[in-house]
Amino acid sequence: MVRSGLKRIAVAAALVLSVGPTGAARAATMDADVMFVVDGSGSMGDDFVDLGKGMTTFVNGLKADPRVGSVRVGLVRYSLNPVLDIAMTDDLTVFDGLTRRKGNHSTENPLMAIDFAVNSSDIKYRPEAVKTLILITDEEGNDFGTHKNAWGTGGSATAAMLKDMGFLNNVIHNPG
Repeated sequence: MVRSGLKRIAVAAALVLSVGPTGAARAATMDADVMFVVDGSGSMGDDFVDLGKGMTTFVNGLKADPRVGSVRVGLVRYSLNPVLDIAMTDDLTVFDGLTRRKGNHSTENPLMAIDFAVNSSDIKYRPEAVKTLILITDEEGNDFGTHKNAWGTGGSATAAMLKDMGFLNNVIHNPG
């Protein structure tokens, strides 16, 4: 399926961009906290089986990098509202057998989900870890121009929040 292939490419690119160029001088390994923020709407359909495999491959690749110390992962799903599906864990097999939950909302609010993933008191990021969010979706969000937070409105407000809160993020966007 073309969409699955694009998602695998995006996840692989995120790995390369997040870890940095080969040969970058570092004094020690760095721990990583990775929160996947995943569109759970009906349009994602059967992609979840391949998505879970791709997320596991990504996490294993990250863990295998000698520049990375410990890795913890989590999952926030969203469509209309975000939900913490998997709290931060060092169990790197949590995405094996990932399936889409029922509930076909046509409204998708990724910026609200990102705010939730950053600010939820139920999500515990380690202060010394490199924190990153990976948004996986197949559509534009309904809240890109309207979502508001303390940093303003829309995508630029979300970007400002991520920067201010110390998250390392790269945006890979495929409008096709």
